[in-house]
Amino acid sequence: VMALADKSSYSIGWFNQRNNKTDSYLGNSTTGDYSKTNLSNLGLVYKVPTIVGSFVLGGGYTLTSMNNDETFLDGFNQNNSITDLFKQPNSDFGGVDGAAFNVFAVDYKNNTGDDLESIFRLNSRPNGFQGINQFGDITNEKTVGEISIFAATEFQNNIFAGVSLGFTNGTIRYDRDFQEIDQNNLYSDGVVPADGTNPATDIYSITLKNELDTEFYGFSARGGIVFKPIEFVSIGASVALPIKLFVSESYYGSLYSEFDDYTESAKEEIFSDFNYAITKPAEFKLGTSFTNGKGASISAAVEYINYGNTELDFSRDTDELTPADILGLKQDQEAINAAIKDKYAAVINLKSSASYELPNKVQLLAGYAYYPSKDETY
Repeated sequence: VMALADKSSYSIGWFNQRNNKTDSYLGNSTTGDYSKTNLSNLGLVYKVPTIVGSFVLGGGYTLTSMNNDETFLDGFNQNNSITDLFKQPNSDFGGVDGAAFNVFAVDYKNNTGDDLESIFRLNSRPNGFQGINQFGDITNEKTVGEISIFAATEFQNNIFAGVSLGFTNGTIRYDRDFQEIDQNNLYSDGVVPADGTNPATDIYSITLKNELDTEFYGFSARGGIVFKPIEFVSIGASVALPIKLFVSESYYGSLYSEFDDYTESAKEEIFSDFNYAITKPAEFKLGTSFTNGKGASISAAVEYINYGNTELDFSRDTDELTPADILGLKQDQEAINAAIKDKYAAVINLKSSASYELPNKVQLLAGYAYYPSKDETY
């Protein structure tokens, strides 16, 4: 608890994440270097002058999670094409009325209008599927931070308590650019029919783009208490109340084809937005620490979280939906929440550490933590 602070202070820090990796795909290797720097923490602690006890106020910003990754794909796939997915009616671009059909990524398998098939696997191709060059650039970015304020006090001799309020805000972005190119002109069977004065042609490339942008925010409240029965021993407990995160997702997808005659299809695009909320479970902690006053200390803590209490709420943005759509969302919500309660467990996490500070201020630290799986299956 911050009531134990012996003086006012401030802090500021920066966090840099750099990924230098080699991706292997279909026998080819590509090297990428990705770097991003963010403010990691900014804090102020003010110890209010008191005659007895202590009273401490403060606040700041903490970067709680940051992950950035970029993957490159480059290879010749002899077995599969991205277009194999589009023949499924439930895929983003699939079905007879879907974008994949409109850009000739799929077509009727045997010209009878019975089944859809990849444009590279049509019965009219005498040599069948001969492979395709594939290229991809996949980016994942995640940044989560919390702004918080707190107050802590020694309200009785050797009994300290504190509360904090927080505002969590985060963004997650997934971006995929994927392209298949017939670099070796393996497909020249004229399966794309004539259009006006343009004769029949074939596929040169198919380009797919997916973007999923997620933004979320929520408010949190925590409280804790510490008791010092003797000078070198502390016993504490804390609780973090359930936090409700409000989530907004925006999806964009596009698909188009280029043909051997240097023309291209119209770009087919998909836009969608979805708003919902997630309630994360409460967290309960107990801990104790001991220091000998000469640089050595040990600590242990136990934490209880019931992940089965996680809940989804799909009723945030239903004003423009039909009663049937609202009923469908409610049924999905109930099914998912029931699955969460059935699949996820209550867990008890254990943590311990020991440290020793040498005379030259170098600190030796060792620790152990046990985090059981929240999944009932494992």
